[in-house]
Amino acid sequence: MDCFAPFLRWLPALAAVSLAAACGGAPSATRAPSPPVGVERYFPLIDGTIYTYQAQTPHGPEAFMIRVRRVGPDTAQLRTDAGLRTLAVRSDSIQRAGGGFVLRAPLQKGASWQGDKGVVRVIDDNQRITVPAGTFQGCLQTVEEVGGDARGRITTSYCPKVGIVSLLVEEWHGADQISQLTELRAFGPPTDLR
Repeated sequence: MDCFAPFLRWLPALAAVSLAAACGGAPSATRAPSPPVGVERYFPLIDGTIYTYQAQTPHGPEAFMIRVRRVGPDTAQLRTDAGLRTLAVRSDSIQRAGGGFVLRAPLQKGASWQGDKGVVRVIDDNQRITVPAGTFQGCLQTVEEVGGDARGRITTSYCPKVGIVSLLVEEWHGADQISQLTELRAFGPPTDLR
């Protein structure tokens, strides 16, 4: 999975979204976050939210997390063990800084846009999916086809008011296929143990 290694490290920062570590700044105790609107309905980037994932890799299971930091109304950062990923957030799109779109309206079956590695297509806009974090309905499922020397496919499921719940990365080398499935285990604000 050499060509996907950088992608997998950023797993949903996404997408690109590998995930662990904390970033400064917890959500304000005096101001509740606004409910997600627009494309953020499917990928809410609420300050302080922590996503914990489990991945089935060719080398065995791995766990990691992402912490969201909102640095402005139009900018979010995803902190992972691999570093920091910045996203530009608009009502009709979420885009990686210097890269392709993560999500772009209209979010309906058949819609498409340019991602980081290829064209992203919405293949389902009413998916029901079960992962360790629970069963979710009304989810959006996208597929990004990667061509060229490193053929591959990235299938992502985004659920309303949750975000990325499943990410399947597949890569082909001739007749050989390598796959990695990443699923959401838990999500929410940090817990204050004081």
